[in-house]
Amino acid sequence: MGLFGTKKPKTAKLYLIARISKDAHDWNEEVCSHFKAPIEIFIPHHHNPYNLEHPKIPQPVVNTDINAMQEAHIGFALPEFGNDCSFETGWFAGKNKPLVYFVNDQLHWLRDWMIKSNLTRIVTNNSQSYKTLKSDEILRDKKVVFINNLDEINQQIHEVYREHYV
Repeated sequence: MGLFGTKKPKTAKLYLIARISKDAHDWNEEVCSHFKAPIEIFIPHHHNPYNLEHPKIPQPVVNTDINAMQEAHIGFALPEFGNDCSFETGWFAGKNKPLVYFVNDQLHWLRDWMIKSNLTRIVTNNSQSYKTLKSDEILRDKKVVFINNLDEINQQIHEVYREHYV
């Protein structure tokens, strides 16, 4: 039996919702390096010209991201982020695709109450963040999971995939 409870292992496609600026690359890569097959993740900064000013980003870049979002099963977000990522989370919510957030100590996004309302699961490896997330009025009825290390993120994605697609 496959990892997702199917006869054949199916690939779970994730779309990374995270900043594409150069200063975010190390964190994006660190977290995404822990995903193992049959999980694939589209990492926008691999495909987008992060060094261009936003008014100079061409339409094909937007099309690449939208296509990857359409192919994805799950939106995987790394806060903190801005307007473009907020659009992406709203897009996933509007398509009824699950959204999984991973946070360590990034909690500034908690001020964005509409972002919190459509989350499927929030995963953290920080005990103080876990307590803060669990005490948030909107998040208290959401699935908030504490993991001991980043390798455990795979199991969280497997569970979300099974809950929505198997």
